[in-house]
Amino acid sequence: MQVVVVITVALLSFMAGGRAAALSALGGAAVAWVTTLYASCRASVPERTAGAALQRVMIGEFIKVLSTIALFAAASRVPHVVWPALLGGYVAVLAAFWLSFVTAGGGQDTDGTRAP
Repeated sequence: MQVVVVITVALLSFMAGGRAAALSALGGAAVAWVTTLYASCRASVPERTAGAALQRVMIGEFIKVLSTIALFAAASRVPHVVWPALLGGYVAVLAAFWLSFVTAGGGQDTDGTRAP
């Protein structure tokens, strides 16, 4: 679902702003994918206790935020970056992730009812 959304955003960016805008949209999506992949890999490592697992996830999310900031800072140094397209690609990936989570039943309790 994320790939389809990103391709759509990249095509719309291309039509609105040309090649630089399309590449910027793909770059924004790459920022979201790279940092999320890192956090997911870090969180999937088994730990002996719940506290250690929570600590691993929290540190992974902190590093994810720092990495996101660093990648956007690096993008600011790229010539011809189109910021609306870059941010649009980033937001599109996040929105597609949350939309797939909600439609897959991620917000349900164990008895199948919707969580408040």
